[in-house]
Order: sequence, then C-alpha cells, then structure tokens
Amino acid sequence: MSSARSRILLSVPASWDVARLHGALASHPDADLVTLPDAAAVLKDLQAQGADVVIMGWPIPDMDPARFFSALSALPRRPELLTLDAPDAPAPPPDAGIHASLTRLPGVEKPLVRLVESLLEAGRLRSRLEQSERQYTDLLQNTRDAIYILGPTRFTLVNRAFEELLGYSGEEICHPSFDYQRLIAPESRPMILERARLAARGEPLPPRYEFLALNKAGQRLDVSVSVSYIVYSGDPSSLGVLQDITARKQYEKALLRRNRELAVLNDLAATVSRAPDLTTVLEMAVERLIAVMGFNAAGISLKENGRDVVRAHLFRGIKAEQAAAIQEIPLGLGLLGAAAKTGDVQVVRDLSTDPRVAVKEVHKWGFKAAVCVPIQAKDRVLGSAIGLCVDERDFAPEEVSLLLSIGHQLGTAVERAALYDRQEAAMRRLLALDEVARALASTLDRQEVFRVAATQVQHVLNADTVEISLLRTDPEGARQLEVVLQRRRGGAWEEPGTLTGEGEGLRWRALSAGKPVVLEAHDASAESELGALGVRCVAAAPLLLDGKAIGALMVGFASDIGRGEAALEFLGPVSAHLALAIKNARMFSSMEDAYRELKEAKDQLVLQEKLSALGEMSAGVAHDFNNVLGAILGRTQLLKTFLPDPTHLRSLEVIERAALDGAATVRRIQEFSRVGGSGDFQAVDLSQVVNQAVEMTQARWQVRARAEGVEIRVNTALTEVPSVMGNAQELREVLTNLIHNACDAMPQGGAITVATGVEGGRPFVSVQDTGTGMPPEVKARVFDPFFTTKGVKGTGLGLSVSYGIVQRHHGEFEVVTELGQGTTFIIRLPSSAAAETLQPSVPPVVATAASATGARVLVVEDEESIRDILADMLRTAEHHVVTAHDGPSGLQQLDELMAGAGVDVVFTDLGMPGMSGWEVASAVHQRYPGLPVGLITGWGASLDVDKMKSHGVDLVIPKPFRFEQLTSVVAEAMELSRQRGRKPQPP
Repeated sequence: MSSARSRILLSVPASWDVARLHGALASHPDADLVTLPDAAAVLKDLQAQGADVVIMGWPIPDMDPARFFSALSALPRRPELLTLDAPDAPAPPPDAGIHASLTRLPGVEKPLVRLVESLLEAGRLRSRLEQSERQYTDLLQNTRDAIYILGPTRFTLVNRAFEELLGYSGEEICHPSFDYQRLIAPESRPMILERARLAARGEPLPPRYEFLALNKAGQRLDVSVSVSYIVYSGDPSSLGVLQDITARKQYEKALLRRNRELAVLNDLAATVSRAPDLTTVLEMAVERLIAVMGFNAAGISLKENGRDVVRAHLFRGIKAEQAAAIQEIPLGLGLLGAAAKTGDVQVVRDLSTDPRVAVKEVHKWGFKAAVCVPIQAKDRVLGSAIGLCVDERDFAPEEVSLLLSIGHQLGTAVERAALYDRQEAAMRRLLALDEVARALASTLDRQEVFRVAATQVQHVLNADTVEISLLRTDPEGARQLEVVLQRRRGGAWEEPGTLTGEGEGLRWRALSAGKPVVLEAHDASAESELGALGVRCVAAAPLLLDGKAIGALMVGFASDIGRGEAALEFLGPVSAHLALAIKNARMFSSMEDAYRELKEAKDQLVLQEKLSALGEMSAGVAHDFNNVLGAILGRTQLLKTFLPDPTHLRSLEVIERAALDGAATVRRIQEFSRVGGSGDFQAVDLSQVVNQAVEMTQARWQVRARAEGVEIRVNTALTEVPSVMGNAQELREVLTNLIHNACDAMPQGGAITVATGVEGGRPFVSVQDTGTGMPPEVKARVFDPFFTTKGVKGTGLGLSVSYGIVQRHHGEFEVVTELGQGTTFIIRLPSSAAAETLQPSVPPVVATAASATGARVLVVEDEESIRDILADMLRTAEHHVVTAHDGPSGLQQLDELMAGAGVDVVFTDLGMPGMSGWEVASAVHQRYPGLPVGLITGWGASLDVDKMKSHGVDLVIPKPFRFEQLTSVVAEAMELSRQRGRKPQPP
C-alpha cells in the first residue's frame, strides 16, 4: 500500500449491485478499490497487505460474525470498518468494533462515498496520534525523572526511572489490582488522600508537593512531585513527575541539626550567664537534649558534697518509680557513676544486655540505646548527663561532640550556681538572723517566740520540716524532750506534745553532743526515724541557756542530703537567740502567772470574806425566819384539816404557798454561804447531768422562747470525760441556772452550747451563749449575793448559790465574756479518783416513809410557838406527845416516860440555850441506845454526817416543816425502832 493513496476493500453479496457500488467508490481520486468475494478473502488480504477501510455487507453470509470481528481485532493495524446493512437485517453486536453503518437503499452511493472519505480522514488522524503516542512514550521512557500517568482507578503508564526508583515493574504497577497507596509511607497517606478528595471536588491544588514514598523493599524515600492533569487514552488522568530528594533532605536535616546545635549552645550559654538559678539551667538543658538530639528521655545527676554518690537532680521522660531507682548512684557504678568519676563518654547500643548498666530495673524500662557524658568545669567532673532512646541508635561523632559541649556548659552553670547559692545563703542567713533577733525581741509570748524562730529557719534553709522541743522532767524525775512546735512544708503549725525519753532518737543526739549535729539516711541507726519524719537528712542544734541544755531545734530535708552541713552554720546562732528569748519569755510568763495568781487569790479571798460575813448574818436571820415560817406553815396546815369550807381553804392555801416561798428563799440564802455538802457524794457522769439539765430547761429555751417570738437553739458538744465525785442534783441545779441565765442574756434569740471536756487532767463543763455579754464591772460582781441585772425578775442569788455548790465540790468557776460577744461559764471539777479524799460529809435525806399513828413522841423545843405547833400537828396525826422547853427538863421527862409507858422517838431542837440539841441527842443515845432521835433545825442543811452519827442523830426535820413531812419522819422513826428490835410501847 502506497503511503500517498488509501486502500479500500469491498465485499458485498452479488445481489447487491456490486458494479454500481464499485463505480461510485472508484471515482475517489486518492483511493485504490479492491473488490473481494467473501469475508475469508478479506481477512487473507488484510493479513497480507492491510487496508484503510473495509466495506462489508451485513449480515456476513459465509462466516460467523464473531469470528470475523475477532480476527479483525487481532490485526497489527486494524482498518476502519463500514457495514452495508440489508433493510431487514438484525443489528450487529455493539462490541463488534464497527465504525459506521449504512442501510442499503436506493441512492446509497453518495452517502457511502462521503462516509468513506470521513473514515479515511479519521484513520489518517489516528495514525498520526499513534505515532505521537509512540514518540511520547519513547520520551517518557528515556527521561531520568520518574514519570507516571494515573487514570481514574489505576496507573496506566510508568517509565523505567519510576520502576527503578520504587522497585516495582511496570506490569506490577499498571495491573488493575495494584493499590497505589503501597507506594506511600503511612505518615504521608492522610495528606495524599486529602489531595485526592479535594481534586475530586474540583478544588484548586498546588501542582507541586512533597511526600514520603515507600519502595518495594519498605525503605522510605523523600520525593518531590509535579502534577499535571491530562486526558490519556480518552480518560482524565494525572501526569506526575517524581524526583528523589532524599539526599537533599538529609543535607537539610544535617544543616538544620547543626543550626539547632549551635542555637542550643548559644541558648545554654546565655542562660548560664543570665540565670544563677541552677534548676532553670538544668530544665532548659534537658528540654533541649530531648528536642535537638531526639532522645525519648534525658536527665542530669550531680555529685553530692562530701559523698561518693551522684544524685538525680532532673529527669524527663521516665516515670516517678523509675526516677526513684536511679535517685542515688555510687560514684563509678553504672553509666551515670562511671561518667561522673572518669569523665569518659559512655555509649550503649543495647541497655538490656550491656554489663555497664548497674541498675537492673533499667533493663525493663523499654529503652534500647543510651549515651552518657560528664558534666565538667575546667578539670573537675561535677556530674553526668544521660540521653535514652527506645530504638537502637549509633551516635555520630558530631552528636557526641555536641553533648560534650553541653556538658561543659552545664559544668560552668553548676559551678556558678553553687557560688551564687553560697553567697546568697550567707546573705540570707545574716538577714534572717537579724530578723530573728528583732522578732524575738518584740514578743514575750513563748509560742510566738517559737513560731517566729521556726518560720525564719524554714524560710532561710528551705527546710521541709522544722521542730522545736524542750527539756522537761516527769513526776518520777526522769528527763524527757517534749515537741512543743512542729511544721511540715505547706502544713499548719502543730503542737503535738510528743515525748521521748533520755537518750532516745535524733533530738537527744544533739543534746548529748552539746553542739549542732547532722544525721542522714545512710546512717542505719537514724534511718527509721528519718523515714517517720518524711525526710532524708536532719540538722539539729541544742538550745543552751547559761551553759545548760533546755531543748533542741531541728530541721529536716526530704531530698537534699548534704544540706545539713550548711544548715549548721545558721542553726548555731539562731539556737542561741532562741534560748535567750525562751528565758525572757519564761521570766515574763512567771511574772504574769504570779500576778494573775495574786489577783485571783485576792478576788477569791474578797469573795469568800464577803460570802462568809453575809453567810453568818444570813444564817442567824434564816434561823429566826425559819421559826416564824414554821409557826405560820404549821398553823396553816392544821387549819386546813379543820376548815373544810372551800373559801377558807383557798385563803389558807395562799398563806401556805407564801410560807413555802419564804422557806425556799431562806434556803437559798443559806445555800450560797454553805461549805459542807448537802448529800452523799458519788461518781457523777457529767454528760448525763448535761443532758438532764438541757431536758429540764426545754420549757424555758424552747417553749417560752417561742412564745416570746424568739428562736433559741441549745447544742451539746459532749466528749468522753472521767466521772466526778459530787452531787448530781446540785450540779444539775448549777447547769439549769446557767442555761436560764443564758436565755435571759439573748433577748433576740441565739445559740447556747453546753460542752464537756478535759483540761489539764481535770474534767470541765462549759455553757456558752451568743448573747449580749457583760461589761467588766458586771463580770466583777457576777457572783455577789443579791446582785442582779434582771431587775425585779431576779433575786441575785442564782450564781451565788451556784458558786457555793462548785466550791463545795472543790471545783473552779471561770467566766469568759466580752460586751456584745456572748458569755462562757466554765466549771472545772476534780475527777472522781482525785476527789475521793475530798468527799464532804453530808446529812441523810429526810425520810419519806408512809405515815403511822399511835407513836409516843417527846418534843424538846425552846421556842414556844414551834413547840406548840409540833405538838398540835403530831396529835392531829393521832400520836401521843410530851413536850419540854429545854434540854435538862426534856431528859428528865424522858427518864420518867421510859420508866413507864416508854417513848418511840425524841425530837430536839438544835439551837437551844444552856444545853444544845447535840448534847440532848448524845445523852439520849447514851441512856437509851437504839431510841431514834430527830434533830429540828432552822440552820439549813449544813450538818456534818459524822457529827450526827457520833451524837446519835438519826433524822433531820428542817424548819419550816410541813404536816406530811413531819408524819413521814415519825413513821421512819418507828420503822427504825422495828429494825433495831425495839417494840412499840402500848399507849
């Protein structure tokens, strides 16, 4: 086939007027027309010579169409295929590769010629395109850049440079099953996928980018890509040009690393020159080591002063328990100890097997490689710095050189910081010592002296604990140290009162040495005590006063072993100032105590004298009043038995109530000056007494208060306290009176707190209110009889009586009050064990036995009115009564009666002229043992039990007496006679 002319093959059935078709096609000036009889001839001709256009009749009569189309597709150069279809022929298959079709109809010749010309032109264009593609492919294959064409779903072309760069063949890469992400390192895949997503959305993208590629061997390559978007083989595709920039990246990394190394050294040098604070320098150095050197962990250990160890100062990237394992390393042992001792660099490729690793726990930390360099200042090694990596690593000489340079910089920093620390510490000590001296001179309060000194010591020495203890002697004469003040870093002041016997523990070592001492955790004898204090090192100095030890000052450090020696330089002068301040405080305290005791003794003496004088006067007045009230009360009660008229009874009840109220007032007058007990003392539970008093006063602080429109709350704060020896009824009366007073002191309402506790080994009970409080002039007279601030509502005897009760219990009364701030009454009582020797003698309680009749009674009473009313009341109760006006006549009548009908009981007045009631009772007891004797008294209940027993007194009838009380006493006397074997005499 000529290159200038086109070759056309025509094969149609003979019935189709082949001549006309041939004539129409033969007229084309640039075409050679060949007519062939059948499809087989067409295929044979095409295989031999080829053609530009093949015109076939459809359907093909002499060959299977599929076979014909398949043979056409297998030709090296496939012609353009045109079919002439019979009008009623079925359509050819869509994948037959037919380029054009015409239906054979009249006049088809002209369209056929035009269609053939179009196919010829298309063939020529396709030929040129194929030639261009071959040239383009040759260009791609021969270029040194790796080039690819990526279609919608797969690679469609890669050149040899691409295959060599990534290690895959073109067939592997362009295969439909090949995943292009296999060529991308995992860390770059998200970026590539994001570009693909943006491209799919039609968003503009930078044509050039870099990513990390992955070759077939799994090696990472830094590559640069330039992308163009083209149409290839009819599909939209991406044309990419890859360049291997790994060497350039490595150079850039090396340059960047060197720049960073220089920056690290410059930063470190600048920090060393500017910041004297060593911690700041070390922190910056460790951070730079991790960032610049790519370590996973790094740290710095420094030599301890005076010890052959290196101690961890700062580590990053390891856990707390791991840091604790390398906290302290002996010099020369392990990587840190070897570098610090020899000054040599230690490089380890595998920490799990290297014999230089001394701490076995390091094998389990997950680190692989390590490098350790010395920290040096001039020719002195001050410590070591270490870097740890989780992967195996070879450290380049330039990296080791950088680490050595950093070690020298750190050495300079450590030396400068140590010098600065010594200068600053000396200045701080001088300033603090001056501050301590001035502060101690400004106060005479002992605890404040302790706090001032301890605060300054802890601040100056940056101590974790500070403690002051004083020497004391126990009751057996043994010496002890008592911790009077203690504080841990960040905590509150404590006064624990811990006691240690002589020679026991750290505090006594300072006292025994007589000079400041240092104890550290490596001292086995001190290790347990240091652990209990939460420290590893202590410095202690004795407090010496006039050459004698009076205590110890001690400070502790949790981690800085070695600082104890420096602390001693400060503790010595401070302890001297502190001892002098303690001496001054003690002298001032002694003076204050003496003055306070003198004032308290004076106030107590004045109050006692006042009460004694008033008591003596009131006792006489009370006796006379009791006689008068006895006559009034007795006659009134007798009249009540004889006058049944209700009107008369109401009047008599008014007189009786007035007499009883008067009797109660007289008893209260007697109470406040009484020093003896009023009942048998026994062990009393203070908490129970408090609860009972609160319950008994509920009507006052709750019901009545609410009725008055105020709210009063009563709270109890009861702790377990020892029992006290006393009278529960009297103590309850004291608390009841105090709670009532507290309610009166809170007209607008408030809170009352009743508390129990132990202070100085003595139980106490307190009543605190939130009321108006008292001014000093009121507080000074609060226990005075008849003094009251309640106007007509008060008698002024409540607190006086309470004071007398507390005095009889050998207790103390304290009042703490301030105007507008409320009042607290505190009652301190001896415990039951301490009070046994102080138990007062108390009279028996008046009998309450059932009444009886027919008793023979002798009444000895000098007051006629009392004698008569007694006789009348006893006779009304159907008893037989004989009276006598004095003691001698009474005894005479007793002898006469005992010689005859006999006597069941003798009642004698206590205070009679000539012969007292005591003498009468003694005479009766001597003459007629077992005969019950009752003592009639208007002196109140201040009778001694022992005295009553020694005089033979069995019963007491206090004036004024009530009818039922008198009959009950007679019944009790008759019961005593029965118990003693005395038979009643017939009347």
